[in-house]
Amino acid sequence: MNENDKLTILLLGIPVGGALYCALVLFILFNVPWAREHPLVMGAAFVGIPSIFSGSIWLKSSLSAKKQISKAQEN
Repeated sequence: MNENDKLTILLLGIPVGGALYCALVLFILFNVPWAREHPLVMGAAFVGIPSIFSGSIWLKSSLSAKKQISKAQEN
C-alpha cells in the first residue's frame, strides 16, 4: 500500500468512523434504559474509549519513529 492510499483511507476513515461512533452512542442512549439513568458513567465510557484507542495509535507510531531515529543515529 503506497502513501496516497494510506492518506486516502485516513482522510475518509476519520469522518466516517466518527459518524458511525456517534450513531452508536445515540443508538445506545435511545435503546438502553440503564445508559439514560447513568449519564456520567456512559459519558466517561464514550469519551474514554476513543481516547484510549487514539492514544494507543499515537504511542505505537511514536515508538516506531523513535526506533527509526535511533537506528539512523547508529549508522
